[in-house]
Amino acid sequence: MSDSFKIPSAPVTRAPKKDSEEDTERETAHSNSPKAAERASVLSIPLNYSEPAWSGTPRTPYALEIIKNGALLEEIDVTSKPYFVFGRLPSCDVTLDHPSISRHHAILQYKSEAAEGEKAQCGFYLYDLGSTHGTKVNKESVVARTYYRIRLGHVIRFGASTRLFVLRGDEDGQEGVEIEAEEEMMEFLKTKAERDERERREEEERRTREEKEAKQGISWGMMDDDDAEDVAAVNKPEVIDEDAYYNRDPKKALKRFMDQEGLEIDYETEQIGKSYEREFRVRIRLPIQGPAGELMCGEGVAAKKKDAVALCALDACRVLDAQGMLRSSA
Repeated sequence: MSDSFKIPSAPVTRAPKKDSEEDTERETAHSNSPKAAERASVLSIPLNYSEPAWSGTPRTPYALEIIKNGALLEEIDVTSKPYFVFGRLPSCDVTLDHPSISRHHAILQYKSEAAEGEKAQCGFYLYDLGSTHGTKVNKESVVARTYYRIRLGHVIRFGASTRLFVLRGDEDGQEGVEIEAEEEMMEFLKTKAERDERERREEEERRTREEKEAKQGISWGMMDDDDAEDVAAVNKPEVIDEDAYYNRDPKKALKRFMDQEGLEIDYETEQIGKSYEREFRVRIRLPIQGPAGELMCGEGVAAKKKDAVALCALDACRVLDAQGMLRSSA
């Protein structure tokens, strides 16, 4: 029996992989991982927003200041695009990591065109995309999927985040805002004058009709004078110390007056000075015209913004009280 002898096979050597092949394998493994699939699905979430026909870019420079605990963190230029998306997704223009922020939270949209006779003027508008925890402008919650006008100095807060976003612009932009606000107030005064005139005519017609009926001897179930005096004594309104009323809470008194007039509280805030010398000047336009036809204002200046707002409200109440308008609204 002959022994068989096999020649051992030589070890197989593989050619070294090229860098491009190694990168391809790494990318394939990474793309097949669960985290990568989750990240891809998140990034593919569509934005539920249709850009309006009046959308455009600003012609003057504007920026959003991001403030936290009174310190300026950064400024965001908001003139490069027609609108900016705020949310938790990395694909948003401004990404916020707070857990109360929705994936697509809100839109800051610029309006560049206004149709003739349209009340909504050019400028920035905030649009909440139906976020879970909402959005506030000057501490007032906004209604979802509704455009809210944002003016210079307005403070925006998304969800429960402590970061505040303040719109800033140059003096030309501020002048345009002031002119627009004055036009809106003048339009309001015109409408109010027409309404007052209509109510005056209706009151005259009512008195004329009652006098005519009285001459004809028609009582329509009217009470005797003695009974009327007794009812008037029971229903006599409580005398309110107007001066103490608005001095105690001028912001509440002013808001009550503006609500009855159908107007919104719109404080215009301006920062004076820098660093430790900084002060805030706050103004509010009132539905009253001065001797020369100009709109009268309330104004307050203080080192803290909330104090300046309180002083502004107090000054506005005093102006209204001097015109006899605050008493009539109480």
